[in-house]
Parts: sequence; C-alpha cells; structure tokens
Amino acid sequence: MRKRILLLIGISLFILSYTINYNFDFTQDKRFSLDKESVSMIKNIKDNITIDVFLSGKIPPKFRKLNMEIKQKLNLYYNLNNNLHSNFINPFEGDDSMDKILSEMSSYGMKPFYNIDVKNQNIEQNIIFPWIIMNNGKSSVLIPIMDSQYNKSDESSIISSINKLDSKLIDGLKRLENNSKSKIAIISSHETSSSLKISDFVSSLQLYYEVFIFDIKKYKSNPFETFQYLKTFPLIIISNPKKRFENEEKFILDQYQMNGGSILWMLNSTTFDEDKFKLNGKSEVISNQLNLDDYFFNQGIKIKTQLVLDNYCGPIIIANGDGNKTQYIPVPWVYSPMVKPNKSIINNNLEYLLLKYSNPIDTVKNNLKKLTLINSSNFNKIQNIPSQIDIQSAIKGNNKVKFSSDVKLMSVLIEGEFNSLYRNKIKPIVNIFKLNKGKSKSIIITDGQFGENQIENGNPLELGYDKWTNNFYSNKEFLINSVHYLTGNKNLIKEIPRNNKFILFDKLKINKRDKRLVILILFFPVLILFIVYSFVNKYRKNHR
Repeated sequence: MRKRILLLIGISLFILSYTINYNFDFTQDKRFSLDKESVSMIKNIKDNITIDVFLSGKIPPKFRKLNMEIKQKLNLYYNLNNNLHSNFINPFEGDDSMDKILSEMSSYGMKPFYNIDVKNQNIEQNIIFPWIIMNNGKSSVLIPIMDSQYNKSDESSIISSINKLDSKLIDGLKRLENNSKSKIAIISSHETSSSLKISDFVSSLQLYYEVFIFDIKKYKSNPFETFQYLKTFPLIIISNPKKRFENEEKFILDQYQMNGGSILWMLNSTTFDEDKFKLNGKSEVISNQLNLDDYFFNQGIKIKTQLVLDNYCGPIIIANGDGNKTQYIPVPWVYSPMVKPNKSIINNNLEYLLLKYSNPIDTVKNNLKKLTLINSSNFNKIQNIPSQIDIQSAIKGNNKVKFSSDVKLMSVLIEGEFNSLYRNKIKPIVNIFKLNKGKSKSIIITDGQFGENQIENGNPLELGYDKWTNNFYSNKEFLINSVHYLTGNKNLIKEIPRNNKFILFDKLKINKRDKRLVILILFFPVLILFIVYSFVNKYRKNHR
C-alpha cells in the first residue's frame, strides 16, 4: 500500500512539473529572473513574435556559453507569453558558397564576426553571425548579440555581451511594439556637426524615431511656415554649432520651447583650431561667439568661457619617431575628462563617458527644476580663455596636487514651466504668435563633439569607439536615453545591464598544470564512489 502511495505521488509530481511552469532562481545575481516592468511588458504582447537567433551551428567553444545564455533568457520569455517563438538558425547549413552566405547576411545588415583562435601555434579563423531578428509579421528589428562588432572576442567581451542580453532583448521587443515613431529634427544650420560625423548617432536614432534635417535659416523666406513645421517635432538636436544665432533665430527656438518642444544641446563656449593643433602641437583657445548667453541665462544656467581640465581623463595619441619607425603612444590628456555619469532615469548605470574640451556650467536659481547629469571629478582645475593649449605643457603639468577643486558641472537637465526670453520685449518676427510661458525640457552638454563619431577610410565608426586606443565609451547610450526622456518615451529607456558574476579560468595556469594532476582531479571522485559502492555492497551481502 505504501509503495502504491509513493508511486502515485511520484506520478502526480511528474505531471505537475509539465503543467505548472515556474522557475526558481537561487543565483545571487538573479541571473534567471526578470524585473517587474519587463515581466509586465512581455505578458502584454498580443502579436505572435518570431525570434530568429543566428548564433548557432558549429560555433567556437567560447561562444557556446553565450548561445546557452540566450536560450535560457528566451525560455523565461516563453514561460510568460506563448506568443513568442524562437528558431536557432545555422546560416552555414546547406550547399551555398561562403561568398553567397556573406553577401546575403550582409544585405540584411548582419555583418560577419571573425573569431580568431591560436592553438598550438596554429591560427584558426571562424566566421559567425551573432545577430537576432525579431519579427511580428508587420515589421522586424535587428539586434546585435555581441557587445561590440570590432572583433573583440575575448572572454571579458563575451561576459559583457551576456550581461547586456536582457537589455538588448527587451529593447528589441519595445522597438517591435513601437508602431508609431515620433519625429525628431537635427539642426543643420549654424555650421553644426557634419552628417558624416553624426552618422552613427542618427542611424541609432532611426531605430526608434523618424529623423529629419531642419535648417532654421529657412525662416527668412517664410517665417510662419518654417515655425509651424518646426512645431511638429517634439525634439530638436543641436550638435556642435559654430556660427552665431541671430535674434530672430533665438526667438524661433524660444517660442518652440514655449509651445512644448524640447532641445538637446551639445555645444562649446570655446573654440580652437584642431588642424593647427595636430600640426604644431599647440593652438589658441578663444571664445565661441554663439550669442546664446542670454538664452541660457533665462533658463537658469551660465556656460562659462573656460575649460575643465580633469586628472581622470582619456588619452591622446602622440607620434614618436619617423617613417616606418613611428610609434603611437597614448598619454593622459587632461582636456578629455573621462567621467561616470550621475545615476538618474537617463543614465541607468552607464559606463564611462568621454568629453573633450568641455566648459563648466554655473546654475542660477529660478522656478525650473535642474538635475546634474555629468560632472568632473574632484581632481580638476580651470583654464581661463583666451589662452593656449600646448601638448608638452599639458602632459608635464598632470599633477594631482594642482588638480584639486570642487566638481564642475558639465551637463544639466532643465525642465518645468519656462518663461519666454521675449516676454517683456517686442517680438522680432511679427507673424509668429508669441507665448510668454510654456512647459518644456532641455539637456545641455558642454562638449560639441560629444555626439560625433570617429572616421576611418572615409567611413563612420561607432559612436563611443576610439580607434586609437580600442576603448569604448557610453556616449551613444547616454544620448539615446536622453532623447527618449526628452520626447516623453521613457518606456524606451534601456534597462540597467545586469552585472552577472562569472568565474574566469586562467588559461596559462591550466596549460602549465601537470597532466597527472588533472587526471587525479578528474578520477578521484569516481574512485571514492567506487570504494563507497563496494563497501555498501559488501555490507548488504554480509547482513542478508
């Protein structure tokens, strides 16, 4: 009777294990759990979504961990919503030639990833496609699995990619569900950043928004129509302007904000000749005459005509030697503050940002709410303008004793009910109706190059990637999150990447380890089990 009851309980538990879908996560970092917002979003998906994963087939061992993590993440999603389906596709399955496969995959935007392993002095190269495509029958989104597409396939890069899996998958689902894209405008007048220099930023924005180019100076032909068109954009972006804003143009921007529009500013109050600097190793720094001091002061900030020098900084590359013997040496460059952004809904625990020739901001008390987004370290100092930047003096003068001051503000979020700069003035454009107040938001970053990518062989590189040092900075993520916040699309702000803890093996120690010790470690547990089994078996025979 007792055996029947135990058998019945066992069968019941077996059936329940297939009917009740629940996961217990006992990991310290909650690797196999989702936050409440993600769970709610996944449960509310109504469309059937197909998730095609191309990291499959014969892949290098180091990528199998990544493949397994993807499967585990997707299993969490399936348990919440059976409208989600996945396929793990081997792109090399079939008789197609390698050239045809590469061409077809590239046509979908999936660049190949070349993994190189060195084994016993032999170089082995594998081509993989670490990409995911999500499709709901109406549209599709492309998701890069690897943290970087610059062929860094070391274990730390793979672990970083694993930590960002949740963020990327949830972001992909949000983009797929985002049926109606908001419009934003990039200002092209006033000698702002060239299209090539902000190419990667714009491409990244186009995943979420319809991006248009707007020339404020067109107001001269028809001010009313120009302003009416500008008002259709919830956000405009002004990147690295170098030409003066006239009074009429400030009025257009002012009234744009009074009508509810938001502005993302990336600009400097100073300027210098970079070409001359690269050629001679020194250049004059002068004021950037943008005529915006009164505009920003009215919003409660003053961008000072000074430079922030920070002891915690990125490098500058110095060429040493001639011809084929030239060596490129990275040295600390105090004019490039490397900072961790302050935690907020925008920053979301991002990694380091890199600024160049940034200016300090002073705040003025008024009715507007101000939030510090980026500031320097405590080890900073100020350089007054006009002055000269001399590469040799800057390198030699990198001294922590001299670099000791209160933190300097370099980016601020301003929001609330703005008062018009022209509320007690005669409006400079007659046929634009003037509002004296209006709710708006602004983000000001005192680095005109903050959103500019580097260029190699005439092609834009990824924003945040430094080709000279092979380092990555989070400038792009910071800007994309800023755009989401300013447009009111807070739901699109990326989740905080997980910080899962993985134990890395020291390959050098493993290779040096005595093989006899490895065999002993592997077979010792088996030997113990065999001895225990023999002892138990002998005991049972003696007591029958």
